[in-house]
Amino acid sequence: KTKAREERVVLVGFCEERITCVSFSVDGEFVMAIGQDTSHRFACYNWQTGVIIFSGMAGNSDLYMMTSIPAGFAVCGNKEIKVWEHAGLGSTCTTEKEGSRWMCGVAPLG
Repeated sequence: KTKAREERVVLVGFCEERITCVSFSVDGEFVMAIGQDTSHRFACYNWQTGVIIFSGMAGNSDLYMMTSIPAGFAVCGNKEIKVWEHAGLGSTCTTEKEGSRWMCGVAPLG
């Protein structure tokens, strides 16, 4: 017999439309969500407190998958890969844009 599960936390207030990707950090302390709006706004929350650690926009290309990496998150989409690190997740990066560092973008040549 399965016991009913209780909600532990509801994260609201950033993504304006449906969520297209979600991933927990490697240590399980943070969760990142990317919205389906045209700019693919994203937010990384401390899921236990509901506090947004960093946020930004992933751009307007289609996104298919997101995963956590040791100091951030990686997203793949239509012909590109984007990787973000953040000091709040253990990154030693010093350059910040909208609270996070966009480390690389890969697009096809030509």
